Amino acid sequence: MTWYKLVLEQKQPIHIGFKKYGVLAETRIFIPGQTIWGALTKAYNLMKGDMSNIDERLFEQITCFYPLLDGDTILKPNFKNGEFHLGKISEKEFRLLFVDSFTSTSILSETRTAKDESLHEIEYILPKPKCEILKKMIKHAESNGNSDKLKILRDFKKMHNLKWVGLINIDKDTKKQLENLNIFIGGDSRYGYGLMKIKQLTEDSNELGNMFDIDKKPIKGKLGKYNNTDLLNYLEFDPKIKFKGKLELLPEFDFYNGSVKIDKAGYYITPGSHVKSP
Repeated sequence: MTWYKLVLEQKQPIHIGFKKYGVLAETRIFIPGQTIWGALTKAYNLMKGDMSNIDERLFEQITCFYPLLDGDTILKPNFKNGEFHLGKISEKEFRLLFVDSFTSTSILSETRTAKDESLHEIEYILPKPKCEILKKMIKHAESNGNSDKLKILRDFKKMHNLKWVGLINIDKDTKKQLENLNIFIGGDSRYGYGLMKIKQLTEDSNELGNMFDIDKKPIKGKLGKYNNTDLLNYLEFDPKIKFKGKLELLPEFDFYNGSVKIDKAGYYITPGSHVKSP
């Protein structure tokens, strides 16, 4: 088994389920390891032509995934003044650049009117930034002399499609079968969401492994141990742990007769939080 750097190129808008506010289904702005695990497991078994005997452990040693820029710059999660950031880009700024929404409702055929309680709006992450907003943000960063943020914004402007990076622990035979595979991640693929292509699967450098804490062997983007660090994976909550960041209730999914069911749920400290040694 070897840890590989896995780079995914986003081909379509993606919706990574998070919170619901009334009719609005919000998307996350990073991809949990559990989401990639589920997508890889499904795509791999469909490629094999066998969904009746799924090995859920095959891709379970996997990290969370974050945007990757030219020059191998990873937009790592962090909190500044209580607000979630990806690198130097705040959540608000990332959402302005990449997040849009789609609204739909069901129509009653007999009356041609909207069905009660069928209205819903779903957020999704675009493969490319919104051009006009990006131009304004670049101009604002230039006028403020914010060189770090300006570099990231210019990288956004140059990129073809948004790429996402994380690590996965697999054997060489499985690695060969995954190369150039297309997968669908997140929700509402029936609306044309979720297509991603495996663009790179190369043996991990020690620097990337240390960054993602692979010595702790993250399972589906979750860690069982911790140290004095900014988390790039979820960490199971323990009252003894001192941290600055956020807690989240996460479900554990399990494949069952070709479908997915919730096995259990628990509280986890979110990526970007700073954990202190006890």
